[in-house]
Amino acid sequence: MCSVMAVVVSYNPILPLLRENLQALFSQLDRVVLMDNGSQNIDEVRTLLQQFERLQLVENGENLGLPVNYNRAARIAHDEGFAWLLTMDQDTIIPDGMIDAFLQYESLENIAVIGPAIWEVNRASIEEVRAALQNEPYSYVDEFSCISSASMNRVDTLLKLGGFDEKLFIDWVDIDYCKNAKVHGYSILRVNSCIARHQIGDRPEWHRRFLWRTVTLSKYLPPRYYYSNRNQIYYIRKYDLPFSARLVLYWRTGKWMIKTLLFLPYDPEALQKIRMTFRGLRDGHRL
Repeated sequence: MCSVMAVVVSYNPILPLLRENLQALFSQLDRVVLMDNGSQNIDEVRTLLQQFERLQLVENGENLGLPVNYNRAARIAHDEGFAWLLTMDQDTIIPDGMIDAFLQYESLENIAVIGPAIWEVNRASIEEVRAALQNEPYSYVDEFSCISSASMNRVDTLLKLGGFDEKLFIDWVDIDYCKNAKVHGYSILRVNSCIARHQIGDRPEWHRRFLWRTVTLSKYLPPRYYYSNRNQIYYIRKYDLPFSARLVLYWRTGKWMIKTLLFLPYDPEALQKIRMTFRGLRDGHRL
């Protein structure tokens, strides 16, 4: 039996993309659990899942976020004797042979997470991703270079470290766990030969004309701006980051605010996004 179990967390999934996700997983794994966070299209999801006889569906009936589901899956994996948990969202497609490639490195010392390189299909071409990778077969990476989707987490380490932080709900979940692992002496490994396809955002891109050029507006719904900024502040406070590191993260928020204000006439959700940002920055000090 393969020592890896996968969990997919779904919320109003795009069905063809979810089907492709599951087909890629079942081509490499025998044990897949799908945890649904109260999708409005759950009837269509159930119909789709009839194609996958070995899949276990857990219906939460409400949106519990990512970390709660990942932690529940970790306990299932532990109880069933799996050494590794592959955490997935609904819009990532793993490449052929990824699991076998990951398992070649499972014996390396103090590895908490093994992940692929990520091809964000909305931001770059796969050739650009390949060109940016190092020539080595694998690299030790920092907490900002590994996303939770398509990452393989050592189950006993995950449980020992307290799992994923359930205060985060969505956004910064992966960064926080990888940071926690590194603080406790563990390493994060990226297998450079594996490139997973990931589609970011909640909907198609928006394109608007701005002066002489076409600009791309955010794909994320306004609530994501709340969680991203709230969790960033929480992360800064949780790890008591030095001023230089805080400045880099604050500049990230500042750049987004400037862009949003510049394109205010072109984005009907801009004011709502700005409000969500300020609410997130405020509530990050209350977590």
